[in-house]
Amino acid sequence: MEVHFVVIDPKFVRDRKVYEDASEAVCTGDICQIGFFKDRNDVPIETMTADFFDHGGWDGRHEVALFFRNTNSGLKTLQFDCSFLPQQDLDSCLTPVKPSPEAQSAAQARGPLVGFGKAKFGMTTSKLTAALGGPDNVYVLNPTDNRTVLRTKADYHGRTYNAFYNITATGFSTVLMQWSALIDNDACAKEAKKIAADVSGDFGKEDDFSYYDAGGKTFRYRWLFSDGRTVELDNLGVKDGDCTLSLNFSAKGESN
Repeated sequence: MEVHFVVIDPKFVRDRKVYEDASEAVCTGDICQIGFFKDRNDVPIETMTADFFDHGGWDGRHEVALFFRNTNSGLKTLQFDCSFLPQQDLDSCLTPVKPSPEAQSAAQARGPLVGFGKAKFGMTTSKLTAALGGPDNVYVLNPTDNRTVLRTKADYHGRTYNAFYNITATGFSTVLMQWSALIDNDACAKEAKKIAADVSGDFGKEDDFSYYDAGGKTFRYRWLFSDGRTVELDNLGVKDGDCTLSLNFSAKGESN
């Protein structure tokens, strides 16, 4: 694998086409990654690919954009630090946008998020199974020493979801609830707004920093809580004529 570090001229640091052109010019091998930086001091000091990944790879490197290409599989992505360089498409963001002071104030007003329904964060697998109605009501997916997923049905404001409860070594941390229907994008967006209204009724209006709109095709609603936990609603799994909405209740730093 090729790994390159590129410093962008300050005059062009907000020009997406510069990143696209540089990606095509710099990569010569079949598998290639490029980290783009606006500050020379942020460039990693490793000179060998193995050393770079042994020291955490891209974690905490402060790149403003990350390019990946695999010509063998046809995969090509270009993602940005959307706190610095906002993008219309949510899939183009490396990490969630940082909350505004208003969003942080709203999180303090909401207080902590303890879990979802009878399922409380930190529960063991056995306690969570009991809270969900017992072993006859859940299906255990691929249990390991470090992670177990319980699948069941969950009702929330009269709507039935497929629910996946994630249990790690520290206990129950996340529930991902999915609702699907064979409807077009416009109808899907309307259903998402109904679900967002239900969540807002429970926790208050969604945070301003959390909603993205790429012509109505890609979005995520987000509610932030005082303990760093989140509720997120998105349609990132949507396909033409197939609406899949995901509602995610997560402990801090956890996801499904």
